[in-house]
Amino acid sequence: MRHHHIWAVLAIGMVGSVPATDLPSANPVTTPSSMSSFGWRGDGSGVFSSAKPPLNWSSKSNVVWKTALPSWSNASPALAPDRLFVTSEPHSLLCLDRADGHILWTVTNPGEDTLTKDQRDQWVSLLPEWSEKATVEKEAKSLRKKLETSPGDVEIIARQKEVEARVTFLKEKFKGVIVPPTAGGHDQTGGSTATPVLDVTSQNVYVSFGSGVVASYRFDGTRRWIRALPVGPTAWGITPSPVLVGGNLVVLQGDLTALDPETGVTRWTIRSSAKHGSPLAVTVAGEPCLATPSGQLVNASTGKLMAEGLPSLPYNSPISRDGVIFYAGVDDSKVVAVKLPATAADKPVRLWTTEIQKGRYYGSPVYANGLLFAVRQSGEISILDALTGEKKAERVFPELGGQFFPSLAVAGDYLFETSDNGRTVVSKPSAELAVESKNALEGTRSCPVFEGSRMYFRSSNNIYCIAAP
Repeated sequence: MRHHHIWAVLAIGMVGSVPATDLPSANPVTTPSSMSSFGWRGDGSGVFSSAKPPLNWSSKSNVVWKTALPSWSNASPALAPDRLFVTSEPHSLLCLDRADGHILWTVTNPGEDTLTKDQRDQWVSLLPEWSEKATVEKEAKSLRKKLETSPGDVEIIARQKEVEARVTFLKEKFKGVIVPPTAGGHDQTGGSTATPVLDVTSQNVYVSFGSGVVASYRFDGTRRWIRALPVGPTAWGITPSPVLVGGNLVVLQGDLTALDPETGVTRWTIRSSAKHGSPLAVTVAGEPCLATPSGQLVNASTGKLMAEGLPSLPYNSPISRDGVIFYAGVDDSKVVAVKLPATAADKPVRLWTTEIQKGRYYGSPVYANGLLFAVRQSGEISILDALTGEKKAERVFPELGGQFFPSLAVAGDYLFETSDNGRTVVSKPSAELAVESKNALEGTRSCPVFEGSRMYFRSSNNIYCIAAP
């Protein structure tokens, strides 16, 4: 276990939002599945067992409300009793009334907000030279490549000497300067893919961004704290969603870090690797723990590393059921089941490994009726017996088209499979996958969430509330 340098943590007022006194009151709706915490895929499983979901919809039918969002994002909605929370590029958090969809407040979370006043003033004064630093570093790289093909070119050598000297000077000048994190991200993942997580009991929301910024707000939009964490290297941006577990707010932005939910101060940090899936909250011998996509098992309260070398997932997240963790997409071709230890002294045990169709598994799997469902990027669903790993069937719905970035979901008695073009097949979660309906909305990379008779569907630039009449 190691601790990083801690950036400034600021308990400052809300930036860019409507004052709490000006907020319209939100109409009450039922509490989402009686959860005290609600984040990505609800509790991470993608299962909404008490829901009575709509089975048919389109852009013109069974739409309770539709709200335009200021920009796109891949994050899913997080539900509170009377409102929901979504993010938007590059670093916005929005709160909407669940009854009618109107936006209650919006806050932005730029990297500059993590700096103290003195740090911010220093940064603003150095902005022109920071911009110059990026320019000369780019030129230096270009000149080095030119010298590979023209090693004796006198003009290139002279210019390279001049540029490299300027690079060295500017690097020295910025030593010790706190540079605010930037939005960053890939053009497909952006900086706001992480779904917010809610503490419904205390009415606080927590959000993290690909820049490394992590912040907490009250449900009325008042900022509680904001800070920045170091981010790990990944070509596709930082996408894991934060988790509330073991009395901590845990974020995976390269390393696995637990923060005090009240103050944002670091409690522990475990070296991990930058994956795209989110850590999963599990229980081991009565202790709250986390299973990471990189194959670690960590005590969520203390940060103690309990096991490592478990299956690793490059793109999605594991799920758990009845003391077993399921990893779908291991080596792009396997599903692995691991039994959690019964006591803290025991070790996890691999139960079975099953080969599935080779390919990328961006969406996370889901469990229902003793079966495990895993969806490949191109849409094929592998159906396995969760107890034995026996492959029961493989199904595909070619009419869906697109790529399958959204994770599978089970709501009530139905399985929902959604493509990034917005088409969804609703079926019975069995080996036969008997189709109940086929529906279409706008393109999405988010996961639908459900409560009661309503489905909340976030497209790239809109969010829909769908319900049967």
